Amino acid sequence: MSIKAIIFDLDDTLYDCGVLRKQAMKRAAKSMIADGLPLSENRAYKKQIEYLEKFGPRCDVFNKMAEEFGVKEKNFVENALKAYNNDDVGKIESFPGASETLIKLRKKYRLILITAGLHIRQMKKIEALGLKDKFDEIVINDIEKDPDKVNDFERVLKKSGFCASEFVVVGDRINSEILIGNKLRMKTVQMLFGKYSDVKPKDKFEEPDYKIKRITELPLVIKILESEREPKIVCIGGGTGLSRILKGLKKYTNDITAIVTVTDAGRSSGIIREELKILPPADIKNCLIALSERSEHVQNLLRYRFEGKGRLGDMSFGNLFIAALTKITGSFEEAVKEAGEILHIKGRVLPVTLEDCHICAELEDGTVFKKDYEIYKREDKARIKIAFLEPEASALPECLKEIESADLVVIGPGSLYTSIITNLLMKGMKESLEKTRAKIIYISNLVTQKGQTEGYLLSDHIKDLEKYMGKTLDYIIVNKKSPDKKSIEKYKMEGLEIVTDDIEESYFKKIKEDILWEMKERPDRGKHDPDIMRHDPEKIAGVLINLINGVNR
Repeated sequence: MSIKAIIFDLDDTLYDCGVLRKQAMKRAAKSMIADGLPLSENRAYKKQIEYLEKFGPRCDVFNKMAEEFGVKEKNFVENALKAYNNDDVGKIESFPGASETLIKLRKKYRLILITAGLHIRQMKKIEALGLKDKFDEIVINDIEKDPDKVNDFERVLKKSGFCASEFVVVGDRINSEILIGNKLRMKTVQMLFGKYSDVKPKDKFEEPDYKIKRITELPLVIKILESEREPKIVCIGGGTGLSRILKGLKKYTNDITAIVTVTDAGRSSGIIREELKILPPADIKNCLIALSERSEHVQNLLRYRFEGKGRLGDMSFGNLFIAALTKITGSFEEAVKEAGEILHIKGRVLPVTLEDCHICAELEDGTVFKKDYEIYKREDKARIKIAFLEPEASALPECLKEIESADLVVIGPGSLYTSIITNLLMKGMKESLEKTRAKIIYISNLVTQKGQTEGYLLSDHIKDLEKYMGKTLDYIIVNKKSPDKKSIEKYKMEGLEIVTDDIEESYFKKIKEDILWEMKERPDRGKHDPDIMRHDPEKIAGVLINLINGVNR
């Protein structure tokens, strides 16, 4: 598909207008008090917030207030709107990277800004943000003269000489610019920022083609739109590593499949596995959350762990949710599908097998461990000689089909044995990896792991991985950013270290990029996961999408 022009909205698309919105609501409150609203100025301001929280941003706040309090003043709503939209702008700044993104895009595409409001106010915003010279055309939909933004879109389209399908519309409001763009058959991208970010579409015309959280993500979306079809990506792994990759990739393709380990035997998942005799749901749950399009409230509900020392202490609600669905549907496979529908996920989540099995490891000193937690909790420093499943198990046929028809197969990051190799041990996996025409990418771990890769260099990870893959890798993605010294010291205290990159390009291509995300301290203080360094979902997605588009080849 050929893209020739991009239409941008302004407020909450290129800058955060939250501060201006608060100031505008306070001015409106003052105006309404002057026009007879029987409230204090502060209460009138808070009342607007209450309406928006109760009815959402689609709510006609000023008319509702007039109706509720019986204000019959003829110009009440009109005066409130004028106060709200006055031309006091003050100091505002565009989103990080917005200016650079616009400059980059303008080299190839015609950029048009269509913004609605009072003309003088919107122009002051544009000048304050330094955006006047970033666009080929600026259109201000003056709400005092022509409140219908559709007319502006149609005029821009007719003037350009381009087809509607050659336009991309970028904005935050699904009931305005996204709706108009879709009805004109343009491609649409919603900026998930501000008061419209959680608004649900009323119909198909309010459903954007893509959603982004940062304007810097837009160039990658444009590349996907210009390709003949969405890339088909298969990700193999488990734990938190896989879920982070999915979180970044879901913005750029609907055709994404997660193949997830089910050999977890510890903690909440292990209790459910033992007592209810079903496969462990924890890693599946994490992937479902990562791909979910539901609100943060729903996602946080699935992440919730019960507190206390009773029988439910440390139990994950998300694990219980999948366990309950398994009992209701009579099948773990059906439960995962049903959960995907309930959570409105993009793509698919597949358990690597439906057979009950455990990953086992024999060490070089002859010691054998037969549960995943025995492997990662062991104190023995001997390396793993061989990994195997007990009993042996076959991969789900759907997983094999997905691998064989993929454009890209992504392995890792994650615990080398208990999250990654455990999947590769399933019967049929080697054969499908050999058959696929997809490029196979390994995302290197950031840090060595206790019980699995202590003392491992990057070359050791690759050697062990390829041993069980039965096939060589095409690409390896390695972090190039140096972590904070405090992070390094924290891991050293635990006997772990940053994975040393000791390899040069060989039969594979090595891609070194900044893919690091760090935090000073985990919110749960490391109770459930001690890692303070993770792979950045957005950065990883960028590397992978660029790889598909040939940038890193």
